[in-house]
Amino acid sequence: MTGTIPSELIQLSNLTVLDLHYNQLSGTIPSELGNLLRLAILDLSHNFLSGSIPTEIGKLIQLIHFDISHNYLTGNMPPSFANLINLCVKGDLGSPCRGVFKTDLGYNLLNVPQPNPPSDFMYVKDPDWDKTQVGRRFFNYLPVINK
Repeated sequence: MTGTIPSELIQLSNLTVLDLHYNQLSGTIPSELGNLLRLAILDLSHNFLSGSIPTEIGKLIQLIHFDISHNYLTGNMPPSFANLINLCVKGDLGSPCRGVFKTDLGYNLLNVPQPNPPSDFMYVKDPDWDKTQVGRRFFNYLPVINK
């Protein structure tokens, strides 16, 4: 898929899984996704999404899997993110995570360090989120070009 996240998805109020990873989606994450209150799995990874993470994401309290890695998302994680207490941690073999579901915020341009809240919560759910932000690492590894 290319273009923005289809607005028609917002009308699917009973949707429990929204997996759009490995597409060529661009634009921002629509705040209206926060109205899909039954979502348990939201995977928007490996796209070209930009902008900040909408505050409304914090309304998705049924989420167990949240992967927004490998995009161009910027700014702070909204404080409402700390509402997502059911999110799985990578490697959790218990139910409902079963070693499959996880939280991955990596490889974006999110601010590091993040003020509280939700900084502590982010470290619990994705312990290396700050080490995998491209913005911070990119400048550390730029080659020196001699002219």
